[in-house]
Amino acid sequence: SGRVASARSFSSSADLPPHQEIGMPSLSPTMTEGNIAKWIKKEGDKVSPGEVLCEVETDKATVEMECMEEGYLAKIVQGDGAKEIKVGEVICVTVEEGDIEKFKDYKPSAADAPAAPSESKATPEPAAPKVEEKVPAKAPEPKAPKAEKASRSGDRIFASPLARKLAEDNNVQLSSVKGTGPDGRILKADIEDYLAKGGKSEAFAASGLDYTDIPNAQIRKVTANRLLASKQTIPHYYLTVDTRVDKLIKLRGELNPLQEASGGKKISINDLVIKGCSLGSSKGP
Repeated sequence: SGRVASARSFSSSADLPPHQEIGMPSLSPTMTEGNIAKWIKKEGDKVSPGEVLCEVETDKATVEMECMEEGYLAKIVQGDGAKEIKVGEVICVTVEEGDIEKFKDYKPSAADAPAAPSESKATPEPAAPKVEEKVPAKAPEPKAPKAEKASRSGDRIFASPLARKLAEDNNVQLSSVKGTGPDGRILKADIEDYLAKGGKSEAFAASGLDYTDIPNAQIRKVTANRLLASKQTIPHYYLTVDTRVDKLIKLRGELNPLQEASGGKKISINDLVIKGCSLGSSKGP
């Protein structure tokens, strides 16, 4: 699994001993925010260089964030499941000695915020009030409980990228694993516990809901933003062609059993259409 070192800033005040404020790390040049999938360390724990503090989730992956110096985890500012945390925003505080109690009511001040996140917030400020005004009008509150009750909708299962990779490597069906993450999300530790128990897991009870409103995952939000930007900034034109694909469907029916027998993935109609377009382009560029 990928790991990243924590981003630190040193701070002190008259009321608090010297401490380090650890911010949300930037895992890529385009990353502007991230989520906390799960805290590995707890408040009061002693931490050493190289130890994992928490799992940070982005639109592309889940990465373990390491501690850089020895000390104590005095305060967790952003807890398990915290979402849309700006890069550089304080997520926890560490101290060199065990002065944990002094940070019980600690809250990061605006002056402690790094320059980069504050500038990124300044840009969308004009649009932000419009979005905030519309959200209450649509009354999202009744929908929220339904989203919290179900971590699964039909065959869809919520799991971190690390958990999915570990399950795939060990031929574990995610449907048989009970998630302990936020809203029932399956985490890496859940797969490890499942394997340690010899593959035994509690069965999930049916939720009995007629429908479930599922919050958009981070990658869906990024995809939507990029598609919107593409639509707004790039000129488009459309060509429509009606085609009979009877033979194509027949060919797909012959190829998919061969794919399944060899352990490959099923071929979709889109796959065959893309292949046909590429062959046509080479003949008539």
